[in-house]
Amino acid sequence: MRLPTDDALIRRQQDLETTLIAFADHELRRATARISGAAVPDAAVACLIRPSKRLLRMAFLHAAHTVNTDTHLQRGPI
Repeated sequence: MRLPTDDALIRRQQDLETTLIAFADHELRRATARISGAAVPDAAVACLIRPSKRLLRMAFLHAAHTVNTDTHLQRGPI
């Protein structure tokens, strides 16, 4: 298996960013506007399109999953 070149990785990252921005500007804003106050759509978009915010959210979700798994194993099924 060949590893992608640096240029290929950069293009993939740019494609991902473009796709996320398009999704956030249309679908995410529309979905959050229906169920929340005026500030939530902007916050949701920021969480999705800013790489540092995405990384923080992924770390949080991973930690939550780990804690939930550990708790589930200790307590047994709910």
